[in-house]
Amino acid sequence: SQRVVVVGDFIVNDRQNIFSVSISGSDPAYLNPGMLNSGDVKYFSITPNSLGVVFLANAIDVEKDELFAVFINGTGLHQVNMALPDGGNVVDFKISPNSQGLIYKADQRSRLYSGPGDRWSQ
Repeated sequence: SQRVVVVGDFIVNDRQNIFSVSISGSDPAYLNPGMLNSGDVKYFSITPNSLGVVFLANAIDVEKDELFAVFINGTGLHQVNMALPDGGNVVDFKISPNSQGLIYKADQRSRLYSGPGDRWSQ
């Protein structure tokens, strides 16, 4: 089914969460449950095959922007980046054209990440 991804303060005022919803408006999925009350989703990208969403958020530590991946239906949420140094942030990411992986740039060594992209491909 086709889905739309939106970021907004629908649950907590001034806290940017990420959701997906079917084009018909039914079956909403909360893509970042468990995030800090003061945390925000900064930006996101949908995988080219539309099965996954990768997003940057300060979900665990309000002082660090970290990278997360989740299936567009809301399952399989996990953190992508390795531990960051104090004051470190993920600053950019790119998803491979075949949806099989992604690469991110952070205040650590850049890392090629190959999962769960392998599950996003069909």
